[in-house]
Amino acid sequence: MRTVREILKESDPQEIADILLRLHLNTLFEQAEPEDTVADIRRLVGEWTKRIISNILNAAPQKEGSPFVFFAVPAAVDGSWWFGYGEIEAAMCEQSEILQDEPNPEAYSWMDQTDAAIADSLFAETLLTAENRSEVLAHILWDLTWFGETDEERRRYYDGLENDAYEPDDEEDEDDDFDWRAEFERFRAEREARRDEKEEKLKRAIDQAEHARYAYCFQREVRLVKALLEEHTAQKSGAE
Repeated sequence: MRTVREILKESDPQEIADILLRLHLNTLFEQAEPEDTVADIRRLVGEWTKRIISNILNAAPQKEGSPFVFFAVPAAVDGSWWFGYGEIEAAMCEQSEILQDEPNPEAYSWMDQTDAAIADSLFAETLLTAENRSEVLAHILWDLTWFGETDEERRRYYDGLENDAYEPDDEEDEDDDFDWRAEFERFRAEREARRDEKEEKLKRAIDQAEHARYAYCFQREVRLVKALLEEHTAQKSGAE
């Protein structure tokens, strides 16, 4: 089993960039300058992708490696549940949880991880992951850089969260004549008047079926990843 670093070395940055354009078209267009053409945006996303890949590839390897493994799971219908966009999602779990036969291991966010931690994470090439390799990589890059392109930018963001204590402005609250409680009650009454119990029941059934499908697919992929991890562990033991 190879690492994300090894997979990225043979990846096509422009292919990943084009997938990012497809997955996050509205966001990327909103961030563009008014005079930017579609070709300009494609070029800028391509340059951004190359920078992020370079950051990961140039990160110093961790002495102990990474405890995580990435793999693909089918996304929810229309990408409407969780943070899903496209047909598949990337998942990151701890290798130890999967190897311990945990039937439903925790899927972690990697927004707070370092470039090195991502680079040294394993990349489980199940059939679904291998078929969607560039899309999995696109998800990894996008989420990693949510709070900054570099380790330093992400560190500053999280340090800022720790230092920003919320202090309510009592004076402003005293001067605020808006009756929030009455507004909430009005909104609730209007919503109750429009309520359609049969529609809500059908929607709950759809949501429950979608959750069940996702849980089944996630557990199926975890079993496949476990087999690859066991093979990888056996090969490492044999090499030693």
